[in-house]
Formats: sequence, C-alpha cells, structure tokens
Amino acid sequence: GDVDGSIKSLYTWGSQLEEGTTATDYIPTGATIGGAPRFDHDPVTGEILGLLIEESRTNRVLSSQSLPFVYSSTYWTVTDLSTGAPNGEGFARVNCVSFDPVTLTFNYDVSGLVSGSSVLTVSLYARSNDSNVKLGLGNPDITILATTPALTSEWVRYSGTFTWAGSNVVRFFRGAGLISTGQSFDVCMVSIEEGPFPTSYIPTSNSAVTRSP
Repeated sequence: GDVDGSIKSLYTWGSQLEEGTTATDYIPTGATIGGAPRFDHDPVTGEILGLLIEESRTNRVLSSQSLPFVYSSTYWTVTDLSTGAPNGEGFARVNCVSFDPVTLTFNYDVSGLVSGSSVLTVSLYARSNDSNVKLGLGNPDITILATTPALTSEWVRYSGTFTWAGSNVVRFFRGAGLISTGQSFDVCMVSIEEGPFPTSYIPTSNSAVTRSP
C-alpha cells in the first residue's frame, strides 16, 4: 500500500471455501469444484507414508484440541498450552496432585452423540516424561479394554476399540495402577469415531465434524 493506505495490488494463493467449522488441508481445483488425492504423513517428521484412502467418518468429540473432558479438580491441575502438539496447535498438560484410584478418571459425555451398542474407536496423542504413566481407554461400564503402554517423551497416537454399552460417557483414563501423585502427561488431538479402527485425525471446534470419503 501507499503512504495514504490505499492498496494498489493484492496477491493471493490457495483460496478455499468448505462446509464445516475447521479448515482442512489445501485441495487444489481447476475450473470446477473438486479434490485431489490425499497423502498420509508422519505427524512428527512430516514424512509421506503413502496415498491415504479412507471411508467417511465423524469425530464425535466436539472440541478435539481443547479437550473438554479434561478439567481441574482436587486431584488434577490442567494447563492448556497454545502450541506444541504434533499438528502445531495446543494441548493439555495434566498433573496428578492427589491420587485416588476411583476418582482419578477422565470421562467424556457422549449423550446424544452416539447410538446404543455402537462400536466406538477412541484415539488420542499423548506423551509423558514420567516413564510409568499409562492411559486407559474404554467404556466405564466394562473393564477398560485398551491400556496403553507406558508413555514416552515423544508424541504417540494411542487407540482403543470397544462396543459402547449405552452409558453416558466414554472413559479416556482411570488412575488405578496407571498414574501416581506428582506424575503428569500431555494429551491432544482426541477422536471418538463410530467404527472398528481409527482413521486419520479429524479436527473439530465446538461441533462434530464429518470427513467425506
């Protein structure tokens, strides 16, 4: 612009208009609406892993990056950090300040979001500098189906698949034998999908998001 603030020229690239609340990766088009093949990438190194071919899925977690199921309490302190997740966005740092094997749970309310007897897959990225911390993924009405290996200092995606028993919540974590007072972990990029396996991360912001096939 000139000193008077008027703009003489403007260059743009990569314009995109989508239905939904979250911008996805750039999809180049020609003279008509269209798409392009998607490639899977390692979220940490950026290395191309191959052509990504997936069915349509919906992430039922309404705010996948801000982790609405994580909250501060007598037993936890939670710090939201704005950057540092594998996708460059924010994550939650969770510290156990008082151990209680029953109360130390993270549950996410899925009332009205999934139907009865659905096969659900829960997935998230997690890390910890405490070598004994684990997460438990599953339905609170049954024994936790998937207990993760001990977390490492690097971001790793963990998942668990189970039949939802019709309670109001999906359990991401239970403390018994998995964490102790003074230990902490980081968590982000959370998904709840109806299906028998996890698909690529679908970011959401205040509403569920469906990815086309």
